[in-house]
Amino acid sequence: MNQLGNNCENYPDGCLYKGRGPLQLTHKSNYEKAGEALGLDLVGDPDQVAEPEVGFKVAVWFWNDHNLNSLADENTLDAFKKITKKINGGQNGAQERERYWQKTGEVLGCAERKKSKPLPFHIV
Repeated sequence: MNQLGNNCENYPDGCLYKGRGPLQLTHKSNYEKAGEALGLDLVGDPDQVAEPEVGFKVAVWFWNDHNLNSLADENTLDAFKKITKKINGGQNGAQERERYWQKTGEVLGCAERKKSKPLPFHIV
């Protein structure tokens, strides 16, 4: 395994940069970028991301850094799939997430999911 700075065989500490926080931050390079942006030593102490205060700061950083608000504002299944790909790199568990996406639309009163009707909140 040698993706984005994670290499458990040659660099045992590479396994430290596993998924943590609300968006499951992974890979040493993402810990470095988030830590630099937030003024935290996330490489030296990656467990911080598992703490709610830091984890949510990291999630908001990731969301903003990857320009996910513009996709979320589209309020379409296609945009939701793009957000998923940016967060986890693929579509593992896509069917379950899509069911949750539909259900949240129903709960939030935007079940029609039209591009012209954005969700009633923003992540800033």
